[in-house]
Amino acid sequence: MILTVTLNPCIDRTLSVDALNVGGHNVVQRVQNVVAGKGIDVNVVLHNLGIDTRAAGFDFIRNGHQVSDFLSSMNIPFYGVDVDAELRVNTKVFDENACCMTELNCKGPQMTMLEENAFMEVFEKALERVDVLVADGSVPPGIGTDIYARMINIAKKKNVYSVLDASGELLEKGLSARPDMVKPNRTELEQLLRRSLNSIDECIDGCHELMKLGAGAVCLSLGSDGCILADSEGAWFSEGLDIEVRGFQGAGDSVVAGICIAVEKGLGGMEQLRSGVACAHGSLIREGTDMCTRESYDEMLALIPVRKIY
Repeated sequence: MILTVTLNPCIDRTLSVDALNVGGHNVVQRVQNVVAGKGIDVNVVLHNLGIDTRAAGFDFIRNGHQVSDFLSSMNIPFYGVDVDAELRVNTKVFDENACCMTELNCKGPQMTMLEENAFMEVFEKALERVDVLVADGSVPPGIGTDIYARMINIAKKKNVYSVLDASGELLEKGLSARPDMVKPNRTELEQLLRRSLNSIDECIDGCHELMKLGAGAVCLSLGSDGCILADSEGAWFSEGLDIEVRGFQGAGDSVVAGICIAVEKGLGGMEQLRSGVACAHGSLIREGTDMCTRESYDEMLALIPVRKIY
């Protein structure tokens, strides 16, 4: 069983335009609204692939139980805390000609220590009979930036494999709990290390530094430049495939889902990377906000190139 935590869920409102005219008039060709958040995106991919998953987090209910209702529609168990606040709306503008997404993300509602403590009680219940924990994404204002470290420490006591996908202080403090896997993108790792990572060798060095800071393994997303996975056994690189990108919904979260699938199967670093990149490609070839399916995952898994660096 794979448990995801999404403390700052949202409505992703994606506007598709032919070509974004910054500061000028734009005609929206399509509008898509979907309940999302990094952990929830992982849940959706796992559900599409027939993998047992559950979710935990806050349900901001002022406009209805949108998060819990969405997860319930897929029969995904939700361990949540109701909060009398509005679910944030993140606006994304997809430029179809440039194949580029511009994102305008809200911070989320102000929270209290009482709500954080209430969630931690729910979290311990959600962690029962779980194999893999995914601590994922931003947190609303007022939630302590050590919350992922707290979760990972609890997971370790229960022998649950932990995956951390966060940035800034959440990542920095989360590393102190020594998560089994950390999945930053290049920008997030550059911000943490306070230097640029321009080459593959520099990126691998950055992964090793992250491991010295506490990560058991690192999967580093490089966008169109590929993906690296490094652990105590070695390092692997996948440049991916030349595909027609039809949507950007949750590509990084799909990588996390694919890694979790491989981890639960007991597979090593090379196959973890292959599975993660296959999931990401399986989402990228889908229209709009559609996510990876079993068909697209199986198709990509047979094609994704992975080579061992050392």
